[in-house]
Amino acid sequence: MSSIPIKSAAELDKMRAVNKVVGLLLKALYGEVKPGVTTADLDLFAANFIRDHGATPAFLGYHGYPATICASVNEQVVHGIPGKVKLEEGDIIGVDVGAVLDGFVGDAARTYPVGRISAETQKLLTVTREALDKFEASGSFKVGVDAQVAVVSQGAGGAYDSETLQKPILGFVFDEKGLIGDLSLKGSKIKKIEPR
Repeated sequence: MSSIPIKSAAELDKMRAVNKVVGLLLKALYGEVKPGVTTADLDLFAANFIRDHGATPAFLGYHGYPATICASVNEQVVHGIPGKVKLEEGDIIGVDVGAVLDGFVGDAARTYPVGRISAETQKLLTVTREALDKFEASGSFKVGVDAQVAVVSQGAGGAYDSETLQKPILGFVFDEKGLIGDLSLKGSKIKKIEPR
């Protein structure tokens, strides 16, 4: 079994930089996700945002993928292709974003409510968050040693070495105000939770 390569301080800085772009985009999408917007509109916004921040969309063209983001509405589990689907009041949408900057790929996902959502849908988002909080509090893993947790109600993601696409080498966590911490992943077992 191969080990995770040790990255230099400069490489870690590059990983933080690409993940900052991804985190800022996920934050900016809060203002774009609303009733009447199409998933193609969100894709165009994301493409422009990534390029305006000096990065390149990671998913576009990857094994023929035709878009910048993955946009999964309601029952779609993951990797929905953006298109003519219009968001409606009460929907939820999972958006997965990837960007490339200085040879490294940042990737993270977030679930957004579209306008007012039902009590049942809000309960789903709340219970998911509570489950993640309990999992983290259980001590069954140690952040920075052997796990990455993607906390959906805020945000988290990982950095990839674009040469090997080894994932994740470095994780990050952000809230509404921006980047709040890094998760250096040193263990041989990496767990990742990204509920939609």
